Amino acid sequence: HYVNAAAADGPATVLALPVAAIERLARAEAAFSHALAAAIAARLRRHLVRAEGLLLRRLSARLAAFLHGFAARGGARPGVPCVLDRNLTLDTVAAMIQATREEVSRTMRLLSEAKLIRFDRKTITVVDLDRLRGWAFGEEGSDALAPRE
Repeated sequence: HYVNAAAADGPATVLALPVAAIERLARAEAAFSHALAAAIAARLRRHLVRAEGLLLRRLSARLAAFLHGFAARGGARPGVPCVLDRNLTLDTVAAMIQATREEVSRTMRLLSEAKLIRFDRKTITVVDLDRLRGWAFGEEGSDALAPRE
């Protein structure tokens, strides 16, 4: 019986170990115990950064960061338009960035008008990866594009 779930963007290998085996190994091997603690701490830091981003950033920056990260993980390169996964719906995006579908739709139009993305009912295409990153992370010039939310 496993109480955790996992998701992968591509092919993956999963190793499932009984909790008791991990506990025994952590007690017996200091190096394993330290590596396990470091991995847990790194994961916690990533989640805290994401939570802070959701709480403290404007919706336009959250959406731009989400789309930039999704494109980058998919192998997007600057200067080359990148079509995102066709299964990526506005509802999915909204859930991921803690917004409503309507807010995401309005903000997508804003990003489209700024020539950062193109989107229609079936696809989202990142047109300018570098400028999208600038919008997402508040780099020079992006504030002028950011809407008042």
